[in-house]
Amino acid sequence: LAELLAVAAAHPAVEASRQLRGRQTQQHASLFPPAGPVPAMTVATKAMSSLTLDDVAFGVLTCHKYLGTRLLAQRRTWLRGMRHVAAFSDAAPSADLGRHLNVQVIVDGRHPGPKELMAADGAPRALMMVEALRTSFPHAKWYFFADDDTFVYVPTLLQEVFSKRNYTDGHYIGWAYQPGSFQGFQHGEWIPRVAIGGAGFAISHGLMEKLAPEVPRCSNAYTWDWPGDLRIAQCIADVGCEVEDDPHFHPENPHLELQFGRNWQATRPVSFHHLSPDDMYQLSAGQHVLSKTHMLEANFADLALAGISFRDVAANLTVSLLFGLEVNISASHSTAPLNAGKLLSFVSAVPGSGHDFEQEYQGRRISVHLDLVCGNCPAGASSVQTMAASTQLVACSLHSAGTRTFRILLAARQCPQFLPGPLHSFPRSSWDTAYPRIGSLR
Repeated sequence: LAELLAVAAAHPAVEASRQLRGRQTQQHASLFPPAGPVPAMTVATKAMSSLTLDDVAFGVLTCHKYLGTRLLAQRRTWLRGMRHVAAFSDAAPSADLGRHLNVQVIVDGRHPGPKELMAADGAPRALMMVEALRTSFPHAKWYFFADDDTFVYVPTLLQEVFSKRNYTDGHYIGWAYQPGSFQGFQHGEWIPRVAIGGAGFAISHGLMEKLAPEVPRCSNAYTWDWPGDLRIAQCIADVGCEVEDDPHFHPENPHLELQFGRNWQATRPVSFHHLSPDDMYQLSAGQHVLSKTHMLEANFADLALAGISFRDVAANLTVSLLFGLEVNISASHSTAPLNAGKLLSFVSAVPGSGHDFEQEYQGRRISVHLDLVCGNCPAGASSVQTMAASTQLVACSLHSAGTRTFRILLAARQCPQFLPGPLHSFPRSSWDTAYPRIGSLR
C-alpha cells in the first residue's frame, strides 16, 4: 500500500491537484479515502448512557435576513430551553430581536479571499462555525449543526443517534450524498461523501479534537464554488474520517420525503429540511402537549409522523394518517381522499373522558377529531380493518360526526410521561406581539 501511495503521489495530475488546492503534500493526502473502515456503532457504555442535553452543543448557520423569522421559529420550537446554542450570521441582530432570540449570535466579519465564489450564500462561514462552536463549548460531547430552515426532534437525536455511539470515538454523522464536480478537483479524483448541512449533521467530541486544529488551514485551502458542507467534509477527510450515512436524517420536508417513498415505520425521523417558520410551528405542535396545569409537558417525539392506514367496512371509509401531520379520508379506493393537513390543537383530555389526549385536524373540506388512548383500545370500540399496520399505533374506531366531519379513536402502545418542560424559557405573549409568525418568508 505504501508503494502504491508513493507512485500515486508522484503522478503529475495528483501533484497539480495538490498545488491547486493549497495542500501541504507531505501532511495531507486526501486523494484516497481515509484508511480503514468507518467506526462501527459502539455498544452501550457508561459514557453514552449518561448523555444529557447539556452534553450537546447546537450550531445554526443563518444570516441577518432570517434572524427574526427562521431562527426565531427554531428558538421557539425545537431549540426551546437549549442552553448550548450558537447562531452564525453575516450580521448581528438588533438589540430588541437579540433579547427575543436569547442566543449567542457569532458574526463572521472576515473578507472573502480572491478565490471565493460562494460568499453570498454563507459557505465561507461553514468551517468558521465548526471552529467557533467548539471554542464556545469545548466540553460538549456532541456538536450538532443545522441550517436555519431545519427542524430537529431532539429526543430522537439523543436516543437513536448519539446514545448508540461513543462520543470519544471519531464520528461524522448525517444524510450522506456524493457531490458532483467542483473546482479544485482533478478529473477522476476522489471526492468525499458529504453530510448535507440542511438535514443536520453531528460531530463527536473525539473527532472535533482532531478537526478543530485543521480548520484554519482548511478555511484558506477550500474555497472556489464549494458548498459549505463539502468544505467541512473535505477537512474531516483530511484527518482520516468519513461520513456515516444515517437514515434518521432527511434533506427535505415531510411531504416531499413521502413523494420519495420515505416512511417512518422502522426509522423515526430526527430532522427535516426546507421548512418555513409555520412548518416548524406545525411540527412542534404535533410533538408537545401541556398538562392541564401548564406546569408539565409530554413530548411525543417517539410518535412523530407514525403512520397507520385502516378501513371501516360498514361506513366504506378508508383512513391514512401520519400522527401529528395529517389525516386523509376517502369514501372508496377510487375516490380522491379528503385531506386534513393542518393540526389545530393537541391537548390532554379531560379526566373521565375515556381517552388521554385529543387532536383537531382541519382541511379545506374536512375536519377530524382524533382521540388517543394510552394502552389498548377500550372495550366496545367498533372494529376496523387495518390496512397498513403500525408498530406504535392501533386503530380502534372511526365515526362520522356530521357532513365531512369525522371522529377517530386510536390507541398508542406507549405514551410519554408528563415532565417539566422548557416552556418557561420564553414568554409566549412577547414572542407573538413583537415578532409574529411569518410563514411566507422562506
